[in-house]
Amino acid sequence: MSAPTQPTRVRYEFVPYSHDQVRDLLRCVRDEFGRPGLSRRWYFASANLDEEPSSRGWINAWCLDFYFQDANDAMIFALKYQR
Repeated sequence: MSAPTQPTRVRYEFVPYSHDQVRDLLRCVRDEFGRPGLSRRWYFASANLDEEPSSRGWINAWCLDFYFQDANDAMIFALKYQR
């Protein structure tokens, strides 16, 4: 029996921060990949808890890390939603 694989991370940065953009992105991702956590297909976390965007010179920014169990889902997400 093989060990479970680590999820694939894709970082999405909002510069400048916009609550509406965050909400709309999460809605689109949920519609495409299902609800986060419940399907265990994907989940997200705030990268701001690990690294403050202001440390990178960003004043009004927000980062979300999306984690996908299937690397193909991560690739589709990156191609479809990354700017």
